[in-house]
Amino acid sequence: MNFRDHTRTIIERIIVKGTLVLDSPCLISSGDNDDPLDMPLLRDSIEERALIPGTSLAGALREYLATLYPPPSQHEEAAEIEQLLGATQGDADGAQSALLISDALSNIFNEHSIELRDGVRIDQATRTAADAAKYDLETLSAGTTFELEFELLITADHNRDSLVRTFATALHGLQSGVISLGMKKSRGLGRCHVAEWQVWRFDMTTPAAALNWLRWCRDCTCTAQPDIADSLSVALPTSTTAKTTTAKTTLTATFTFADDALLIRSGQDLVISYATPAAQGATDAQTEDNKGTTQPTFAPDAVHLYSRSADTHQPQPIIPGTSWAGVLRHRAVRILNTLKQLDADTPQQDDALIRNLFGYVDEPTTSNDQSSVQPASTQPRTQSRSEVKAQASRISIDDSVIYHPKPVPLVQNRIAIDRFTGGAYHGALFSEQPVWKQPSTEVTLTIGIKPAPPPTSNTDQATTQPLYEPEAEIGLLLLLLKDIWTADLPVGGTSSIGRGRLSGISAKLCHNGTTWKIAQAEGNALNVTSSAAQPDPRESLQTFVASLLDYVNTQPKQPANGDTAHE
Repeated sequence: MNFRDHTRTIIERIIVKGTLVLDSPCLISSGDNDDPLDMPLLRDSIEERALIPGTSLAGALREYLATLYPPPSQHEEAAEIEQLLGATQGDADGAQSALLISDALSNIFNEHSIELRDGVRIDQATRTAADAAKYDLETLSAGTTFELEFELLITADHNRDSLVRTFATALHGLQSGVISLGMKKSRGLGRCHVAEWQVWRFDMTTPAAALNWLRWCRDCTCTAQPDIADSLSVALPTSTTAKTTTAKTTLTATFTFADDALLIRSGQDLVISYATPAAQGATDAQTEDNKGTTQPTFAPDAVHLYSRSADTHQPQPIIPGTSWAGVLRHRAVRILNTLKQLDADTPQQDDALIRNLFGYVDEPTTSNDQSSVQPASTQPRTQSRSEVKAQASRISIDDSVIYHPKPVPLVQNRIAIDRFTGGAYHGALFSEQPVWKQPSTEVTLTIGIKPAPPPTSNTDQATTQPLYEPEAEIGLLLLLLKDIWTADLPVGGTSSIGRGRLSGISAKLCHNGTTWKIAQAEGNALNVTSSAAQPDPRESLQTFVASLLDYVNTQPKQPANGDTAHE
């Protein structure tokens, strides 16, 4: 056997380094089951710094390129994806990856770089926390930077211009902030961008030229440029920006507090109102006199969730994307059940429209009946990863910053009352520090809906592929906006004591090149305008709601409690 026939003849190496900046908190979990946290951050075992594996970067780049190019059978340039990143799993005859991606370590990693968040799954029927559904996770704060390093190997068999262009296209997704990293990307985590690039080219055709690559040091620097296309001297395809910005429905809505406060409990105390005199309203002279003294540091039992800003790295109150998603999904189920006029005793289930929009995971069902438990030899085996049906969420919701002129560190003390004696319950005194309403308090909700995936050419898969209703989805989104706008849908905890309700100020909906703007006028009136030439913009929005009603009317009715469904 001639092994040289299977050896790559490298004629050029291109090394690219970039500075990655996190625009939002990022969660890349280590999967360590021994950690006290459910989802701890992945750390380098030697330097104890946050780590982004090269495999995560490679997967993000492949997914981004797959959204730009159709399958290889329909587009000749899509074959360059396999040349750049290698064949997919299961392709034994596929090409080896031409791109080497190094693990990225964070430049700074200290106690200010970590944020803890709590999560909980809400039971649809009781609207309370589901049993054993509480979890906590560790995120890397916004503003953290990483040094990325890529090395492209160009062989004699490659089409150099096409390969370098595909490489630049992939890196442009990181540069423009289109690519997100880590877990919960559709809930506002993992937003990032690359601020600058450094490029080195090495000719490998002669030994003398190859020595330059051997002498290259990883600590070397060169002139940095902000655009990767200019750095690599290539022209990007026009589809690079067109398919990632316009083929998407977006909704941006600004609210103020309708109630006096809002509380979403935090997993850690980022509020320094009890740690420094300045945060308690002390003057500059008093702060200067207290320098060097030890101040008591404590926090109330429940503190609103804060996250550090990417610009100032200071804590700021937020409404996380996970909270928005949970609130919207549960109200969407209620809206569809109301439109379907279901019986009150009918178990509430997620409609196909909601599953396709918010995503789902069909977990294996288990029986609580002990008499039905089978011996281990006859029990069905645990479902493998390929057998579990799931779909990622097509709706993305970012964290919303609650903007204040100056936060009010006001703590409210509460106590539980014994319902039998009417007195204070023993040991039930607790304190809470929510975000309090101020005259100029504003919070902006940002929602994006990804377009439905293209239909598959496989006949067997096409028969089981879910049907997407984009017009009905927008109609459902408008009804959700109405409920939040009119203070009917609270966000966060302790809503039963008058917290978490919002009031609408303005909103903007973009769909298929048309933009609708909604603004609150005096009283209960709304001003609605459209970028398209429409006689009445309200009627054009009503058509989306009408599409939702048409969708509901075409769905089969669920049987009431005690009835039997007939085929």
